[in-house]
Amino acid sequence: MHTLNASMHTIQIGVGAAASETSIGEVAAVGSTQGFNGATQLVPIFIPAGTRISARSQSLAGGNACYVSAELIRGGSMNPLVSRGRIYGLTSGDFTQVDPGGTANTLGSWVELASSTTQDAKGYTLILGNKNSNASTTSLIDLGLGAASSEVVILSQLFSRNYSYGPIYPAATGPIWTPIPAGSRLAARAQCASNVPTGNTRYSYASIILWE
Repeated sequence: MHTLNASMHTIQIGVGAAASETSIGEVAAVGSTQGFNGATQLVPIFIPAGTRISARSQSLAGGNACYVSAELIRGGSMNPLVSRGRIYGLTSGDFTQVDPGGTANTLGSWVELASSTTQDAKGYTLILGNKNSNASTTSLIDLGLGAASSEVVILSQLFSRNYSYGPIYPAATGPIWTPIPAGSRLAARAQCASNVPTGNTRYSYASIILWE
């Protein structure tokens, strides 16, 4: 799925006839800043021939269109047992702020993305977003599983680069086929490559899609 947008969007994909769509979940959260920035995400869900596909979105800012297209892949890295993508780490359409702290190359505190997942998941995609930052920064992101203060790292030191008033790279990492049982707590933490005072210029913004 490919998106071009000028705000923070949550995108939902549906299948079926008009006005009778069946949601296959909130499967993408795309972050950008003031310009039109695009993102591509792999959605590993089987769709049979003859299916009508549609999309709808909500915007954090409101009044901003989100342009979406889909490229169907035959085979590839699709997991045939996945039927839905469910997003965690969004509040009112916004990403979760992950603060690396103001000291360079030092991990900040864990920030909760999900207190208790609702279904067993076969894997996940980690989504990062930009937030009107006028600084160019480099960060490393960890993803953790488990109770507060006892998190086990399941994704370590994911490199990300935030360009001034532009997109963050990588916007989406995954799907990664690490099983995550129902009832799990998920959290993220980050470190920044430079000493940056508090504010949007140093934060990472994250959400996670669980593939059920």
